[in-house]
Amino acid sequence: MTFLYPAFAWAFLSLGAILILYLLKRRYEDRPVPSTFLWQKTLRDMTANRPFQRLKRNLLLPLHLLMAATVVLCLMQPVLSGSMAGEVVMIFDLSASMQATENGRSRLDHAVDIAEEILAGMEPQDTLTILAADGDTRQLLSRSTDREAARRVLNSLEPSNTAADLAAAVSLAQAMQREMDGMRIVVFSDEYTPQGNIAVHNAASGLDNRAVLSFTVEEGQGYARVINYGRECTVTLACYAEGVLCDARELHIPAGESAGTALHVPECDWACVALQEKDAIGTDDRLYFIPRAQQRYTVALDHDSSVFLDYAISLRDDVRLIKADFSQQETLAADLYVYGDGPVFFSRSMAQGAISGGETLEPQGNLTLAAPDDLTRGLSLKDIALRSFTPLQGGKSLMTMDGHSVMNANEDTVALGFDLNDTNLPMKYDFPILVQNVLAYMLPETAADVGSGICGESIRLVLPVNAGVAVVTTPGGKRINAVSPFTETDEAGLYTLAAEGAAQRYFAMGMPVSESDVRNVAPSVDLQGRSAAPAGGVALAPWLLLLFLVLLLVEWGVSRRGI
Repeated sequence: MTFLYPAFAWAFLSLGAILILYLLKRRYEDRPVPSTFLWQKTLRDMTANRPFQRLKRNLLLPLHLLMAATVVLCLMQPVLSGSMAGEVVMIFDLSASMQATENGRSRLDHAVDIAEEILAGMEPQDTLTILAADGDTRQLLSRSTDREAARRVLNSLEPSNTAADLAAAVSLAQAMQREMDGMRIVVFSDEYTPQGNIAVHNAASGLDNRAVLSFTVEEGQGYARVINYGRECTVTLACYAEGVLCDARELHIPAGESAGTALHVPECDWACVALQEKDAIGTDDRLYFIPRAQQRYTVALDHDSSVFLDYAISLRDDVRLIKADFSQQETLAADLYVYGDGPVFFSRSMAQGAISGGETLEPQGNLTLAAPDDLTRGLSLKDIALRSFTPLQGGKSLMTMDGHSVMNANEDTVALGFDLNDTNLPMKYDFPILVQNVLAYMLPETAADVGSGICGESIRLVLPVNAGVAVVTTPGGKRINAVSPFTETDEAGLYTLAAEGAAQRYFAMGMPVSESDVRNVAPSVDLQGRSAAPAGGVALAPWLLLLFLVLLLVEWGVSRRGI
């Protein structure tokens, strides 16, 4: 049994006041009497009512005490735990802060214990819905009367490494509540302040915790900062380069503040720092740094090519341009080869492709686009003149002149059927747009490696070009085919991206720093701000009021009879 207003227990002092009233002497008035027959009884009453004398048998005293106790209990609002009625929705906060551990048990473990107590008190016909809130809201059990299934769901709950959107989960439950009268909502969290008719069981107490706030590396020097969500402390911060200890420092951190330090970090593919002392949450004690290296391409360009072509290609900051005499170098390693003086070929290899040119013709009309395509996006072809052109065959036609194709493309080659020295195209704004379109088609532009991110967020992976199937290995050892954007980022730690024929790369995910502060918890309150009783408990106040009325009738009868 739980009391909604336990503060009213002070009213039990009224029972003492009733006893004092019975102990104190009664006051009498002098009046004439017609007879002395009743004097003996009067003398006995006077003896019984002397102050602080032993009480005589009087049925009214226990009745008055019981009535007073009944009134006080009504004020305290007793509620029987359990005995849930109808529909119940349990919402579990699975955010990273629910990992916080005290005496070997997490906040979520304690929440599950309370939920199992409530489950044990439910009637067999009552239905239960369980919602889990982390980055998303998931319905784990829907209006079930199967208590074993409910216990299996409760025992399978695990805190995530992300923040929780409790508002979305509560909104869903309230929508269900509007359709089903009498539905009760119970939230299990550590920081939720209820809105509406909701029972809340928050964590019982706040805990001290430390977290690695940031970690960067520049030219062999690492910089790390640790924040202290708790009392003043001294911690040891160790630094690892690809798993090998390379430095360690002690940090003295005042309460509620942060402290930083420099660390020696040799050149490596990844590094991390880790706190050595245990605290409430272990996940935020480690943070990784991954160098954000952008993939670079090599473009080989004929040594006597147009200077405008050189400039247009160099606009890509991930391209390294080299000039070479193709006639004298049979083996030249590059990602893209640009050669020819009409047609001009952009090709991934120097081997003759499926696109070829015919006899040179003189133009009669204007350049036109054959069909919309990414390779010709943004081109107007306004006022562009050609001195001559070579019709092209093979691949997809993208640009025409007098009904002949002058720009063709296939998977490995893009060809222009004219000499860049015989046209004013390089002088027009269309030219750099055209060249960038060709480079984007032949050499997909890549962003820098993701480096580090926040658990639960989707990230854009830089997948290897011309390599086999790429696979991501999670910190827990799970292997997942790599796609971009990559969404399987719930685990905190180091991820490996590998593909046949490409160098192994890394990225890391960490929990939000906002989840590390577990010093304070919200009180368990209901709508009126009272201490929350187990959701759905049976209120005893109406029964106590009924008992009071019965006692009142009995007291009236006893006082009438003079017992």
